[in-house]
Amino acid sequence: MRPSTLLCLVSGLLLAGAACGAAAQYRLKISAPPSWSAGWREASNTGGKDWRLIVFIPADATEGKPSDLVSVTSTLGNVSKDDGVKRLVEAWALQLKKTCKSLTAIPGEETVGEEFNVGYAQFYCPKRTDTGLGAVDVVKVIAAGKEAHLVAVSHLTEAFTTFAPLADWVKPAHDYLQSQVRLCRGPSPLKLECSP
Repeated sequence: MRPSTLLCLVSGLLLAGAACGAAAQYRLKISAPPSWSAGWREASNTGGKDWRLIVFIPADATEGKPSDLVSVTSTLGNVSKDDGVKRLVEAWALQLKKTCKSLTAIPGEETVGEEFNVGYAQFYCPKRTDTGLGAVDVVKVIAAGKEAHLVAVSHLTEAFTTFAPLADWVKPAHDYLQSQVRLCRGPSPLKLECSP
């Protein structure tokens, strides 16, 4: 899927019936990770009042086999710029703890800006209770106005006892979130003010 299409798609899915364009004040700008050479496809799309979770997998992922994931969680109207990053990171940790008895969380510094607050975190699960696999999540959260968006890049691996071998995956995942995931505001996709 082209990044411009996804830009409209993600913002359009946040509120049922919202059109991409003038009706959406903020737009999540995101594209598939560079290592996903075939692009991506939507694996699930769920939501409720004021929230949405969309999960993407590589377009060439084999059905029934573990795959890396990109999850986009958005919440509107029930957070503020000041607490949005913290609340979504905590909510993500609670979700992961449901299938991980030994979750290790490494929070990053939150950058507070005039319009956008941005934070990062890493989560390591040595062995999930549902699959027996290990999992690593690298997360970026952007909050603005009364909304917040969490993008998690998740890597499934064999169960592990040390984090060191995962560094070769964590750094590119963090670089991807830093360079390819932005929350933008503006009258059109050509005139946007975007988060770091």
